[in-house]
Amino acid sequence: MATLAFDNRELTHLWCSCRVANERSRGVIHNCGFQFHGAGLLFMRAANASVPVEHYCLDRSVWLALSSWRAA
Repeated sequence: MATLAFDNRELTHLWCSCRVANERSRGVIHNCGFQFHGAGLLFMRAANASVPVEHYCLDRSVWLALSSWRAA
């Protein structure tokens, strides 16, 4: 996902959020290099309620550094 976004667009950051209770999603997000940027509430239509979420950001420079390191 990050490769497609950063290679084909002039994006400087990617943002994502996941439910606090979803430990596996947080693990994937961390493994991809995203960094924690805060917490909040997000309305989930399926739950018909606001649920606690964590927000993450991946900076292009961090992604480039991680990509070059993984390629080595």
